[in-house]
Parts: sequence; C-alpha cells; structure tokens
Amino acid sequence: MLIPWLAPEKQLSLALFQTTEQAMTLYLQLTTPSAFCPSCGTQSTQRHSFYTRKLQDLSIGMQHVQIHLQSRKWFCVETFCPKHIFTERFTWVQPYARKTERLQQLLRQLVFSMSCRQAERVTQPYLRRVSHDAFLRLIRATTVELPHTTAIGLDDFAFRKGSDYGTLICDLNTHQPLAILTGRTSEVVENWLRTQPQLQTVSRDGSKTYREAITNTNPAIVQVSDRWHLLKNAKDALFKWLEQKLPAQIEWQRIGDDEVIQPIEEKPIDELKWQLIQQVQQDYNEGIRITQLAQKYQVSRGTIYSYLKRQSPPRKARHRSKTAQLKLQPYYEAIIAYDAEHFTLNQIFKKIQAAGYDGSRSALRRFLEPYHAKKKAKVAQITTYSVPRVQLSQWIWRGFESLKEEQKHIVTHCQQLYPFLEVIEQLVQAYRTLFRERDVDHLLDWMNAQLANKNAPFYSYSMGLRLDLAAVKNAFILPYSNGLLEGQVNRLKWIKRMMYGRAKSDLLEKRMQYRL
Repeated sequence: MLIPWLAPEKQLSLALFQTTEQAMTLYLQLTTPSAFCPSCGTQSTQRHSFYTRKLQDLSIGMQHVQIHLQSRKWFCVETFCPKHIFTERFTWVQPYARKTERLQQLLRQLVFSMSCRQAERVTQPYLRRVSHDAFLRLIRATTVELPHTTAIGLDDFAFRKGSDYGTLICDLNTHQPLAILTGRTSEVVENWLRTQPQLQTVSRDGSKTYREAITNTNPAIVQVSDRWHLLKNAKDALFKWLEQKLPAQIEWQRIGDDEVIQPIEEKPIDELKWQLIQQVQQDYNEGIRITQLAQKYQVSRGTIYSYLKRQSPPRKARHRSKTAQLKLQPYYEAIIAYDAEHFTLNQIFKKIQAAGYDGSRSALRRFLEPYHAKKKAKVAQITTYSVPRVQLSQWIWRGFESLKEEQKHIVTHCQQLYPFLEVIEQLVQAYRTLFRERDVDHLLDWMNAQLANKNAPFYSYSMGLRLDLAAVKNAFILPYSNGLLEGQVNRLKWIKRMMYGRAKSDLLEKRMQYRL
C-alpha cells in the first residue's frame, strides 16, 4: 500500500549553469542527507548510488530550458518492505518523466484545446520537438476524476453517419461527460448501467432501446422522457397529418375588391387508383401480409406501404403531349395575330388547318389558355395568392396570436378554404399550453380525446405517449431533461472533426471528460 509522502520539501542547489542563444542548461543536485521510501514511508540515510535525469522545462523567451537533475538511489532499511532499493521522489516531476510537471500541464492544456498536429506546430518554435504521437500518449495518460452521480442523461451520436453509432452519457447535475459507449444497443447500455448501482434517475429520448435497457438493469430507476423530443415529435405529427389533408401549395383568388375566396380547381380524383388503394387496405386489415399484397397486385412493398398510409384519394396527373405542341410551333405568330383580331377558336383552327396544320383542336385550346387567362385577369382584376403547406404548418404550430398581421390574414383565408384548420390550431395551442404549465392532469385528458378517434391528428402520437406514460409524467414533474446532452453532442462532433480521423472512442472519451 502506498503511504502518503510526508517529508519536507527537498533542497536543491545549482551546481552549474550554461547558456547559449538557443538553450539554457541547469545542473541541479540535492543537499538533503536522507530520503523517504515511497512504498513504506521509512526514512533512509543509506545511499546506494546516483544518476542524472535530463528534463525539459518551460522555455524562457525563445530559449529552451533543460534541467540535468542528479537523482539518488537509497537502501530501504525496513526489512519487510518490497522495495529494497528506491529512487527519491520529487513533487515537480513524475517518475520516469522527461518533462517537468508544469510543462506537462501546459502541453495538456494545449492538446485538449486543439488537435495533436496543431499542438505540435504551435509548440515547435518554443520547445524541443514534441511529436503528435507524444501528445496522443499524453491524452491517454491523463486521468480525470469523475463525479459520483445519481442522475444521468443518455443520447446517441454517430461515429460515422448511417453506419456506426455510439452513446454519450453525462451527469445531469454537474454536466460532466461520464462515458462514451461504442454502440447504442440495449446490451451495451445495460453493461455500463450495471457498473453504476447508485443511479436513481435517467433522462433519455423516446428510444425504445434505452427504455428497455434501463428497465432490464434496474426497474426502480426513475426514467424521464426528454421534453424537447416530446415537443418535436408532436410538431412532426402535426406536419405529417397536414400533408395528407392539404396540397403542397395552397392557392386562392380574390376578385376585385371583394373578399370572396375562390379556391383553385383541383385535379380530378383518380377513381380507379383509389379503389385499388381501398382494396389493399381492406386485405391488410384482414391479415394478409405486405409481401403477399405486393405479389398479388404486382407492385413493390414500398408502394404497398404508401397505399396503407394514404387516407385521401389521389389526384389524376394531367399529361401534356409534347408532339402536339411541336406541330403547333410553326403557326405561333399567326395564332397570336388571329387571337388579337378576336377570331374564335374554331375560326383560328380552320385557318391554320388550311395552312397545313394537322394537329388537334385541344392542343390549340391549351396554347391559347394563358392568353385568355391574362385578358380575364385584367378585366376582372383577379389576384392570386398562395402559401406553402410547410409555412402554414409552422404558423399553426406557433399559434394565431403570435403571428404578424399579414400572416394572420393568410391563415384566416386558409381557414375559410379548410375549416378544420381552426380546430387544429386550437388543439395544438391547448397542448402547448398544458406542456408549458406542466399540467399532467390536462395532458391525460388531451391524450384520451385523441385516442378516442383513430382519425384524430395526434392519435399515433398519443399512442406513443401512452406506451411511455411514466417517463412522460416524470418529464412534467422533474427538472431533468436532455438539453445538456444535445449541447455535449455538438461539442463531441466538433472534437471529432478536429481530430482528423484519430477519433477513437478512448481519445474522444478523454477529450470529452477533461475540463480546461
């Protein structure tokens, strides 16, 4: 057992001093007549021998400083001590080290602030060469005292996106990173959790893997669902539901000064395809598997998945013939001239037919539609407005009262076109209010209202909340969240990029744990 060294500070004397333009050399030796054994703590006066240690110290200006230290060996007078011969110890330099402790601390501060290559370039003008491999060894040799915590947070990150993933674990009280696990499977997380029997609280996202790992390790651990992920999942559920109900671009018209809203005519419904989709959904509900459905209807499994998700009928795509327009191209100028003279469609068609046109009348009509639309717009003063579905979804999530006047005007018109938007906006704001106020009772009422109807906007989202209800309730009650984990993951990504491919798990862990 190592005994703390209680001896007084040793006295050093300067035996020789040499200096040049590039370097400064100090020759030091001890004057004390005894030393204490580092193993048993016994004082010894029986000297065995001595040798010289060459140490590198902090530079003075542009001069390198080297210390030649005369280290002495001693006989241990304790009979039962395992060290019969020992070397005296120093507080300012570690055993076998070739750099002083203060120089090591400076290098440690540098290498934990930048990459090893950068640290090598920065120190080159002021110190004797310190290689990037030496900096790597310094990182691995650094010991970090980790707190004894009872509350942690878990979050995954990517070593290589789409391929290799890991798990970051942080102390929720001190915000200190504790460990980096090479994987995000239930087994990996369980193995680490079993080494921490003192844990009482774990904050996580909605991951089923983490939930099962914590439960399997210790069911008594209090699990807390991250509030940011709860809000994000609710927002995603809203956007996904609106994708099925609204077109990608919502358009309407205003005629003159009237506030009468006229929606743009939508494409006709594809009845045959809609019947096929309904048949697929019926077969699936009867127990037929997706692979069998794909074979039956001669489509891919991805198409079957899209059919099962669809709740509204598809629209027909209008195919325009390029050949018809090419036939019409030589007569463009003549057609425009005839149209300006107020010739009817039949009259124009007969005239260009006489000139050699062999195409259809419908192609001519489609060519003239933009010109006639412009004329009508000038007469009737038709103004067309539009708003992307994504933007409208954002405004509904934010709430009507938080919008600017122009934004409120657009939302009002969209609600006139689609009356269900007003109900959705109220539903969303009710959820955000109870979430902000941490109202668990009203949360349960809100969930039950959504679960009562399978077509409700947040039905699937509420099902997920119900499966993880205990953790969701704890998110409303307890102050813990994974917010600090998200910040630490961003820091980890920065460190990983800074290391230029040397981002192994042990190095990442050391860099994350060390605090400057």
